[in-house]
Amino acid sequence: MTGLAARRFRTDAILGGASQPIPALVVSRTEGMDQKMEQLVSVVGALLILGAYTVHQFGLMDRTHAAYIWMNFVGALVLTVIAWRAQLWGFVLLEGAWAAVSIAPLIRRPRA
Repeated sequence: MTGLAARRFRTDAILGGASQPIPALVVSRTEGMDQKMEQLVSVVGALLILGAYTVHQFGLMDRTHAAYIWMNFVGALVLTVIAWRAQLWGFVLLEGAWAAVSIAPLIRRPRA
């Protein structure tokens, strides 16, 4: 890939030699957009969990409130998927366990 389709990092500034592209650092625009979208989605997931925690800490929502439970579950599920895609197994374990614990009250919840 050349031109606008890729960003090339060159070795000449670092090594003082002839300008050569480093293949491992060539990133296409679509890959960059995917990374930005993934970052945005992960921030939304984190904000859901932090938002639930914050409103609970300020006494604005009880931990048994459906919105609190859903915010925790969806946030943790999103972060689990992001961690899985990045092969960050410690975070997969952490967020997967958070999602599993969060879904339990939703399963047990009696229908009105």
